[in-house]
Amino acid sequence: NVDDGIEFFGGTVNTSELLVWGQGDDGLDIDQAYAGTISNSMVVLSSISDHGLEIDGPEGSKTGSFSLENITIIGAMSSNCNGFIKGEIADYRDGATGTSNNIFVKNFAYGKDIELDNDADASNYTNGILSFSNFEISVPNYNGSNCYNDADSVLTNGTIFNDDSNIGSSFEIDGSIIGKFVDSPTAGIGANENDFSWTFAASRDAF
Repeated sequence: NVDDGIEFFGGTVNTSELLVWGQGDDGLDIDQAYAGTISNSMVVLSSISDHGLEIDGPEGSKTGSFSLENITIIGAMSSNCNGFIKGEIADYRDGATGTSNNIFVKNFAYGKDIELDNDADASNYTNGILSFSNFEISVPNYNGSNCYNDADSVLTNGTIFNDDSNIGSSFEIDGSIIGKFVDSPTAGIGANENDFSWTFAASRDAF
């Protein structure tokens, strides 16, 4: 699949146990005021992938508030700290509204971010209609070295939680509240990998 893995064009359907592996564009893509819940799901990027998540806002007069719960996003970083490909963690754009909770992120090189794309997204974050909580990030290691240099400031300086708007928000400095570094996910954070043990992706050690 050289385009998105699964894209939600509006609606309110609830889904769980989704697995996207090696998509060419975005793993899970939300668009056109989708207002359902996506839970216990995994996105595994490959060297051709773009974002793990691309979350777009409503279009026209339609409004909706999505919910992402217990999602695991796995990057496609190569075998050294500087050997990475283009894939980003997540992009929230065009006035996205909803909640992202209990998200586990691993295998993304330094500089790969979770981004508020424009002013509408920054405003929605400030107003509390776009929210984030309980993000856990596993930092890659190479030859025993932490690829982020153990810098807790990375959580608050825009490297991981990045506000790319013109108006700004507290999103970047809130990074230490939204997320933390872990070696492995805390129980209840991210997808339950055991639920995907039967898949072809598991047999190929994709995660």
